[in-house]
Amino acid sequence: MAAMAAGGLLLLSFAAFALERKVETQEIRLLSTPGGRVVVPKYGYGLLAFRHMNEPGMPHFTVLDPIADRTVVKITAAAPEALETYPIALAVFPDRRRFVVSAATKNYSKKRSLWLLFYDTEGNLTHHERITPFNASLLAVAPDGAVWGLGCNEKTAEDRNSVEPVLYQWSENGRLLNKLLAQRDFTPADGVLSGAPTCPGDVVAGMGSSALAASRDRVVLFDAGSGILAEISASGQVLGVYTPPRRQLPNGKPAPGQGLAVTGDGEIYAAFDRICRFDRATKTWAPVEDLPALAGSAMIFGGAGNQVLRSGESGDRFHFRLVTLK
Repeated sequence: MAAMAAGGLLLLSFAAFALERKVETQEIRLLSTPGGRVVVPKYGYGLLAFRHMNEPGMPHFTVLDPIADRTVVKITAAAPEALETYPIALAVFPDRRRFVVSAATKNYSKKRSLWLLFYDTEGNLTHHERITPFNASLLAVAPDGAVWGLGCNEKTAEDRNSVEPVLYQWSENGRLLNKLLAQRDFTPADGVLSGAPTCPGDVVAGMGSSALAASRDRVVLFDAGSGILAEISASGQVLGVYTPPRRQLPNGKPAPGQGLAVTGDGEIYAAFDRICRFDRATKTWAPVEDLPALAGSAMIFGGAGNQVLRSGESGDRFHFRLVTLK
């Protein structure tokens, strides 16, 4: 194993083989951190996006290049006509020079609006689209530039029987292309989660985080509240909706979701008590055993192409392992 320090970045690389598949890994420790209090970052197209926790003097988002160990952009979201702007999610475009933010606003008119806000690498707002009443809790940008959002219609957020779509697809400029999947199909079964939200994409206490990921030919979502996994083609065709049995902790409680990635060849990885691969034949989450670089207990921050970014094993929250599946 070789170690190299360059530009403040400690990079460790090695190669492994599993089932004749080459796996390359890079251990990454960030020295240029986003600062302040941040939530779990999201990885896409080689960049890490951190959302700040509304601290005075801090931006809403900081996007870093973890390999170069540098800041790409700091974004403070501000929508037109807004008295106050509340950022929700950010996703990176494949060119790494554009970013889309979902946000809610309190307007001067006292009304509430929901938006897609588009930014460049200078942090400038370049385009905006009002998407009221859809609240996009999660965003992902596909390689073709389409923007996908998981969330719900705010008017029906508490209606467990609502047929309102929960997955939206927009063009790279925010033009609506598709609305898919009914909210009622994501309502947790009675007795599974008392008081669980009915809006897909919400964080569920004790159940971890929902996730949305895109690859070249599909978009995959995992809803923590219902445990549902769905995959949709790039053209908007529903390829499958599954309810795999939840992973269980030793105490019998469900293992919380800790991230999702879909590779360019369609493999779906998710983190629970262990990193698992979705087995389409059995419709279950199978612990990864054949790829030591991915196996074990860790978080997944996202992926791009055939890369998956997981947490490192040191316990340092700025230690990551980038796994490239050859």
